[in-house]
Amino acid sequence: MARSRPLVGEHRREFVVGVVAVAFLAAYAACMLSEPASYVAYNFGYQVPAMVGIALAIIPVRHSRGRERAGWLLLAVMLAMWNIADWVFAGYTVFLDRDAPFPGLPDVFYLAGYVAFFPAVACLLLPPRRLARGAWMLDALIVMAAAGVISWVYLIEPAAAANSSLRDKLVALSYPVFDLGILAIVVAAVYQEGGAHRERATVIGIAATLLVFADGAYTYSWAVAELDNGAGLLDLLWLSGYWSFALAMVTPGRPSAAQGRGVEFRGAVSFLLPYAVAFPLVVIAMVKAAGGDQSFVLTSGAIGVMALVALRQLAAFASNRALLGRLRQDKEDRDALLRAQSDLGEALLIVDGWRIVFANDAATQLLGMPVEEMLSLPSWAKVLSGGDEDDSVPVFQQLVRPSVGALEASFVRPDGKRVEVEIAAARMDGNAPDRFTVVARDITARRETERALHQARRLESLGLLAGGVAHDFNNILTAILITTGILKKSNVHSEEDAAALSLVEDAARRGAGITSRLLSFSRGGLTEFGRVDLNGVVTDTLRLARPGLTPAVTVQEELPGVHLYVNGDREQLEQALLNIVINARDAMPGGGVIAIRLALEGKTAVVRVSDTGMGMSVETRSHIFEPFFTTKGPGGGTGLGLSTAYGIVQGHRGKLLVESEPGVGTTFTMRLPTADAQEAVAAPLA
Repeated sequence: MARSRPLVGEHRREFVVGVVAVAFLAAYAACMLSEPASYVAYNFGYQVPAMVGIALAIIPVRHSRGRERAGWLLLAVMLAMWNIADWVFAGYTVFLDRDAPFPGLPDVFYLAGYVAFFPAVACLLLPPRRLARGAWMLDALIVMAAAGVISWVYLIEPAAAANSSLRDKLVALSYPVFDLGILAIVVAAVYQEGGAHRERATVIGIAATLLVFADGAYTYSWAVAELDNGAGLLDLLWLSGYWSFALAMVTPGRPSAAQGRGVEFRGAVSFLLPYAVAFPLVVIAMVKAAGGDQSFVLTSGAIGVMALVALRQLAAFASNRALLGRLRQDKEDRDALLRAQSDLGEALLIVDGWRIVFANDAATQLLGMPVEEMLSLPSWAKVLSGGDEDDSVPVFQQLVRPSVGALEASFVRPDGKRVEVEIAAARMDGNAPDRFTVVARDITARRETERALHQARRLESLGLLAGGVAHDFNNILTAILITTGILKKSNVHSEEDAAALSLVEDAARRGAGITSRLLSFSRGGLTEFGRVDLNGVVTDTLRLARPGLTPAVTVQEELPGVHLYVNGDREQLEQALLNIVINARDAMPGGGVIAIRLALEGKTAVVRVSDTGMGMSVETRSHIFEPFFTTKGPGGGTGLGLSTAYGIVQGHRGKLLVESEPGVGTTFTMRLPTADAQEAVAAPLA
């Protein structure tokens, strides 16, 4: 079990500054309570926390960038302005031995500090999108206007001395009003941003709250009794606020783990809160007017606050409208991306809670099921598992791990077709481990091509090997033929020996024909065309094919009454016809009838090979002559037989056609032009 980090170790700087602040405030209070009170310590003690805060500002300024750095710099400027004001205030008391005038030069620097204070808090606590909209300024103005009007009507006007000028009243009122505006920004930032930078905001909020109480009490004491500059609780509140700013300098902007209220609820409160601030002011103005005690400041203030609320809501409406436009544009961009992915054949799924909630058109084509069926599945793993979810879930759980890239998988679609896919997934939300997007690409054709290429390379190697073997074997056959010829010319053997020698010579010549075809295969089939008797091609092909046929297969042979000749290569034509016969045999695993018919149609020799096998679908027929296409399982064929036959027939300026129906059978038709430049040659059979 991991040990938690100690609180002091995690917040070491904050702890040190806090301890120093408490010790300073205790020492300061002791000096003020001593007899006689140390007024030198009273006046110059004000300088310490502000100067400490300015010095500590170096830390966040060095470790921040952009608007955050600007916020720390502005906060340091604010402390510097207030520190200058405190020095001026102390100068009046200590060196001139009289009270500082109010309002006077210190107030100029105090109020100048607020000019930096407002943007500093906004830069430190608000995200860029809210900072750019400027609604935070209207929120602060609404709070300040409402607080200012009520304070004026119920505190400043009735309590201030008759000889107090309007300027004096406004300056006295400005301090607590500005503090309330700062506090409003802090509260809005913490509430609406759902906990971002909560620690930093809390410290600044404490400082603003202390200033609200201190400045509010300061304004009240000025209004009711003229200002007494003696030490007391107000000074401790001000100094505590200063130390809070120093503490903020060492408080990092750690986002809080708490996410706060829901976004919808925060949005509703943000919309209604300005009305909640303005409504009491309007009610008070209406009640006083109904009682005959109409106040110009109260009435005009209520109207002004409502105008600010209306302006704020108009700004929010414009911002929301722009946001809606961006959302629509983002949706259009995403839709365009989805269409592009579909056009590229990339299947896209969005999974939430292990259930599919979205699938594009390419996904329906790849997975072989409609969108409605996919959306109804209890788990997306069923889509790519052929229904066997238990075996596939661990694989897909591994897929969505951040460290895992694309994986390859195969599955059987509802129509029975096995599909190989390359699949990748990515989480849509780090806090939601079961919400992610899945992209899948069909790699079935690529894998088939790779396997076919591998098979072709094996065949190429086999061809080279066959060429070498044929060359060596041809040398042996040549020696046999030469020796047989010499023996036949001699007269030292009987008739039986002569017959045996003739048999050996015929066998050697047949072997030479085989080696010749092997050499032709190894050289890429480069042969010279000549007159070929198709009748003999059919007869010899069947003689070669019969040993490979089972007893359950019946062969029917139908030849015309004349010899049909074509220009071509006999070995190649026999090979093409043999491949077609073998395909017919494989289409009838339980036996059947193979019928071969040769006929002359005009100037075209036609060879038809029919079987009573299982037949082919339209989809299969459309690919039957493609190289490496096969419906047989692994080890059942190379997919080159019919494509080779098709190439041979094309090379003889002929056509190879196919007719087939599932469950009925298949007929291959080989149409070849007859010999002698398209002239039909028909010779009587001997």
